[in-house]
Amino acid sequence: MGPIFKGTAVVCLVALSGLQPATGALSFQAQEADKDAYTSVNLARVGQMSVRIGVLTENSELTDAVKTAFIAAAAEPSAETCEESIAKVKKTHFFAQLTDAEDQEYRQAVENALKAGLKELQSYPENDEEWTKFWAKPDGANLARLLSSNSTKVGCAVGTCTQTPDELQTPETSITYLFCQMDPAAVKDKPPFE
Repeated sequence: MGPIFKGTAVVCLVALSGLQPATGALSFQAQEADKDAYTSVNLARVGQMSVRIGVLTENSELTDAVKTAFIAAAAEPSAETCEESIAKVKKTHFFAQLTDAEDQEYRQAVENALKAGLKELQSYPENDEEWTKFWAKPDGANLARLLSSNSTKVGCAVGTCTQTPDELQTPETSITYLFCQMDPAAVKDKPPFE
């Protein structure tokens, strides 16, 4: 066999065997969010909204649950990146991305999440089918979790995931999010306002 065919055969064998390049290790840190985070979440909820939404009270049990959920993301076996490992947490909690672990600009991060969700809400959904479509959009679901009018309590934590490179990768990368859990939680595919 010619050298070109041998090279092609090796590439095909590697592809068929499912070998993938090694990725760096993922590490997770979670800490309680400070009072500014709770103020930012409440401002986003009751700011200039035309619907009546109550102020949330801080709840330490919810905060512990948020921290536990974030740290549990480290156990996601198929995740190769930080985004992949925390995808499940983002589907069940309100989240706002911060620029880095030392970033305390909660108001800006929550405002960015609010604006992204409002872009998905061009007009108020008229029926359950339209609400289901709205919830299928990640930014829409995030907005609905934030603005659930039935929620009375909230717990927030700041989670940072860091991917440490192996020898062949670029420098260490990390992402930091403010995660919040409201109680009672918004009901998926239903309007957040009653």
